[in-house]
Amino acid sequence: MSAVVIPAPAPAQAPKQGLSDETFWGIVLLVPYFAVFALFVVFPVLYGIWLGSSPSAYRKLFQDPVFFTTIVNTVIFLLVAVNLKMFIALGLSGFFLHEARWVKWLSVLFLLAWAAPSIPTILSFRWMLNPEWGMVNALIFKWFGVEGPGWLTERHYGLGAAIMVHIWKSLPFWTLILLAGRMAIPKELYESAGVDGATSATPPSAFVPPVRATSVGFMPCSAGARRRARSASRRGCAAARRPGRLRARRGSRARRRR
Repeated sequence: MSAVVIPAPAPAQAPKQGLSDETFWGIVLLVPYFAVFALFVVFPVLYGIWLGSSPSAYRKLFQDPVFFTTIVNTVIFLLVAVNLKMFIALGLSGFFLHEARWVKWLSVLFLLAWAAPSIPTILSFRWMLNPEWGMVNALIFKWFGVEGPGWLTERHYGLGAAIMVHIWKSLPFWTLILLAGRMAIPKELYESAGVDGATSATPPSAFVPPVRATSVGFMPCSAGARRRARSASRRGCAAARRPGRLRARRGSRARRRR
């Protein structure tokens, strides 16, 4: 009787020491990002905290008369630039909501201001508003024969120019955000608001934010719709305007006309 020889299992190979190729190249590609982030974000923040840790710096700051002027300019900028930008963006979002083809092409051109890099934009406005050889003052002298003001050297003109550039640069972005909020609202709600009496000339006091919308947006509602929206709790205007109620209201109006 012959013996059966069972081969011994091969010894398990020890796992390779070190990093795999994917891990190695992942670290290599992440190192430049972290280096730039540490140089331009982490270091300025830590340096600012170190500068602000000295009480003498605050005493010197409050003794500087320019500091209070800076505070006033900042408050004016926030109250005027931010609110005016949001108000204009709200109106333009309603305009770009139209489905006409020329409106869509105009919206593409409108977004170019936001897509342009900030540094070329600032340099372009600085060149146009230069009080000595800028394009704006050159046109003023050519058309009216008078010297233009110092757009960048005088306080009020400089603050107005900063507000104008800020609105021009960031207006397309906020218009796009509010437009997305408007597009998230079902069209049935607008039809119901029209039945309630809302028109394109409805004042801003009749605007009610729909709680259903997941992004920033407003829709026109009449006073009656606002009362129903408040009583509908979390469901807001969407619960107060059901398609069945809309059809019933239209049917009742048609019967009254007969």
